[in-house]
Amino acid sequence: DVVSEDVVRFSIALKKSASMSVDAFLESRSDFREVGRCAIASELLRREDAEIFYKEDRIDWYHYLYGRMRDPHQFESFGASKVAIVTFNYDRSLEFFLFTALRNGFQKNFQECAQNFAAIPIIHVHGQLGPPVTDENRWPYGTPILPQNRPHFLNHLPTFAKQIKIIHEATDTTPEFQKAQDYIKNASRICFVGFGYHPTNVQRLIKDSTVLRGK
Repeated sequence: DVVSEDVVRFSIALKKSASMSVDAFLESRSDFREVGRCAIASELLRREDAEIFYKEDRIDWYHYLYGRMRDPHQFESFGASKVAIVTFNYDRSLEFFLFTALRNGFQKNFQECAQNFAAIPIIHVHGQLGPPVTDENRWPYGTPILPQNRPHFLNHLPTFAKQIKIIHEATDTTPEFQKAQDYIKNASRICFVGFGYHPTNVQRLIKDSTVLRGK
């Protein structure tokens, strides 16, 4: 089986490469890029947990952000909040959390919540894993991979994997980075959460160095 051989070779090479991450490994091993993308997508999708945010006493910055983005007495306040989110992560956990909170926090139908949620730009500059959380037909967030749906999962996996961009593939001229740059330039306040400050990523986000220093 050619696919199985590729997976085995990828696994051995990654283990012995001394790379700090799969992404870093794929930067120099273009021959493993396709199987590597599938490995990243498969691993992240397997780790989606729709209940992890609702465990007892769990309060994190997701909860804090949602609380600041909406007025509990005004449904439209969420979409009207002046927030744009730029992320280097592939996963869709933030979208899932925000959309789920919106659906359950107000007595509105799915379409109304989807329209309100769509007003908030969430930009994945390195690509997004899986379909949007408002698309519940292809692969809903947190779907467990069981024997009965494994063929369905494997059928969609290559499509999900193609959405992932390795660092060198995402340049500062891609539509996602250009949107991110525009939002940053026009922002009155910029907040960094869990940001690694990788030199290439910073350079692509802040093409104009006066943005953070002030003009």
